[in-house]
Amino acid sequence: MTLALTLLRCVGWLSRPDLSVRMGPAGPTLETPGAQCLGGHVFEYAIVPHEGGWQNAFIEAHRFARPMRAVPASGSAVLTAAGSLVQVTSPRLVVSGIKAAEDGTGLVVRLYNIGDRSVRGKARVSEPHGRVQCVNLNEEAISEATVEDGWVPITTKRNEIVSLLFRKKARR
Repeated sequence: MTLALTLLRCVGWLSRPDLSVRMGPAGPTLETPGAQCLGGHVFEYAIVPHEGGWQNAFIEAHRFARPMRAVPASGSAVLTAAGSLVQVTSPRLVVSGIKAAEDGTGLVVRLYNIGDRSVRGKARVSEPHGRVQCVNLNEEAISEATVEDGWVPITTKRNEIVSLLFRKKARR
């Protein structure tokens, strides 16, 4: 197997009419000296072996290209032995953010469906919590979510974003 990877595409002209590989220009014949990309460059890339379509490699690609960032915050959270604050059962549901609720009442977990069809999955947090609500991007309640043995079943439309607000457990 051969893999060709273009790391930089540097051109001297936007188009040329005198190329042997093509008849006529592909656009205006303009010199583009700034497109030479002169200087040093650093590249990072990953190869993700997988079967099937690109969706089967998306999670690993996403983790590489957009790793989750941790920022200092007040309070604390309980992590599982694996060190995961959020677990999701479907590889087509991507966690895009985890944050404290703006009103201080819990933890917001944002997920989105990377696929072009509906996806069913489940999500849970390791932190003990009370009820769970589906909220919009302003963290306004849309509906109560069902919780089954700590897991929240999720059904998403294609490319849909879902925000779940895991409310703090009531103190006794």
